[in-house]
Amino acid sequence: MNNNFKLLLLVALASALGMAAGFLLSQKVSGSKQSAAGHSFLNEPVDFSLPDTAGKLQPFRQWRGRPVLLNFWAPWCNPCRNETPLLIRAQQQYADQGLQIVGLAVDEKQHVLQFMQDFSINYPVLLGVDEGIDLMEKLGNDMGALPYSVLIDKHGKVVSRKLGEFTADELEQTVKKLLLANNPH
Repeated sequence: MNNNFKLLLLVALASALGMAAGFLLSQKVSGSKQSAAGHSFLNEPVDFSLPDTAGKLQPFRQWRGRPVLLNFWAPWCNPCRNETPLLIRAQQQYADQGLQIVGLAVDEKQHVLQFMQDFSINYPVLLGVDEGIDLMEKLGNDMGALPYSVLIDKHGKVVSRKLGEFTADELEQTVKKLLLANNPH
């Protein structure tokens, strides 16, 4: 086989796997609606605990007092891969102003660890396949699509949500607005 054909075959296979994973994720979210319907964080402080990549349970309330961008993602999600460098830069640029980015990976630990290493992620990452999908729905993402970002004020309240990949300009404007609302002086 020539190299162009091999590359085309690889791209087609990767696309098929991504579509299959997205379909399975959407089916999982559709099947979990009953369990998530009883509770929503949209009108109260966000509060949950999930393990980090070392297996230690991390309570979300540890970031109370800081504005948080909670980003749901998966290593197989191409828009998530595109968005990750922007989130890394935002964490570097705005951490001293109080911003905390928290990633929530909806995939298996070994895939997440490799992704984190490949991208040198500089913010905390929590793990939660079923729990993450359920939480994503409770935070307003009924479609189960990724990436999904939830902006949370320093009191733990949801102030806005974004379904889909941020552009650099969108992320900068969103973060600045969040920081201004949390530090109005």
